[in-house]
Amino acid sequence: MVGSESVYCGEQGRGGGENVEAFRFPPGDAPLAARDCSRRVFCAGMLTGALASVMSLGGCAACRNEAEGSAVPVKQKANHPSAQKAEAVSRASWIAGLQQDIEALVEPYGGSTSVYAVALDPQTFASLDGEVAVASDARRVAASIIKLPILACALETVTAGELSLDEQITVTQQDIVGGSGNIQSRGAGVSYSIDELLHAMIAQSDNVAANLVIGRLGMDTVNETCAALGLTQTVLARLMMDTEAQAQGRENYTSARDAAAVLQRLAAGTIATPELCERARGYLLAQEDARGIVEGVPGGVLVAHKTGSLANAQHDAAIVYAERPYVLAILTQDLEREQALALERDISFAINARAHS
Repeated sequence: MVGSESVYCGEQGRGGGENVEAFRFPPGDAPLAARDCSRRVFCAGMLTGALASVMSLGGCAACRNEAEGSAVPVKQKANHPSAQKAEAVSRASWIAGLQQDIEALVEPYGGSTSVYAVALDPQTFASLDGEVAVASDARRVAASIIKLPILACALETVTAGELSLDEQITVTQQDIVGGSGNIQSRGAGVSYSIDELLHAMIAQSDNVAANLVIGRLGMDTVNETCAALGLTQTVLARLMMDTEAQAQGRENYTSARDAAAVLQRLAAGTIATPELCERARGYLLAQEDARGIVEGVPGGVLVAHKTGSLANAQHDAAIVYAERPYVLAILTQDLEREQALALERDISFAINARAHS
């Protein structure tokens, strides 16, 4: 299903099921993408040892388990000073060359593209020294990337004891909006837990789910969380699909750096609690839109990401669990959709090429 403004997982885009049990698809009726996503997350959890040995992942989102007694093999850092120094030199060279590569890729498009990338420690997922940044602080219309700080706010509110993932919210007729997601097709009168709504908001970019979560949290609370997390260019000013608010000049904004900051903290487990971050990474791994950044990543490497699109915007922000893990956020505006997706793919490919050169 394609909405009137954008495609796939933006505010207006292709909806698709993802968590078969949570969203009550009749047996056999879940879309293929939903079954694939559910299977991918399940397999990631079951085959952590194999993934760690084959891909040298430092604890991927779907398989990393912080709980006692269920440690997942992670890539061990070399402790010898000479090895650490060699790694730092290698990383500095990689980042310097990559900055030039990215600048060359975006130069033909003028100021239409923002990019921010940062390498992560393969064991702790803390950000490492050095970054790649092109117009990374430029404030862009957020599209569905705004759902990342909404997710962060929900996790913080759960940690504060002011919200439960099991809390139920019933959809009313007034809650039904168009665009991406399946909740709208199930109509009013159906109840969902906060956990189900957050999953749908991220994996399907479900607009009804996002609005219900915003309504429960409050816009002011979301914006206060953004400020507390240091997201200087991010603001939530309207609900999803609120064309009246848009006509009045109210819009949601973010930047590539802000989107990456949320993902880096989710990767490191420093928003709310490590357990809630792990759950959130599961939502991101179930993302159904496999274009853009994912297309530039080698097969078998897990990508936990969130996309967003409007008529004049195409965004993608991801945690990439490569041998050298990293966070990458790409925000584009005023490009043709296929052109923007190709640019996202090329930037993603350039990072991987440099990382393994």
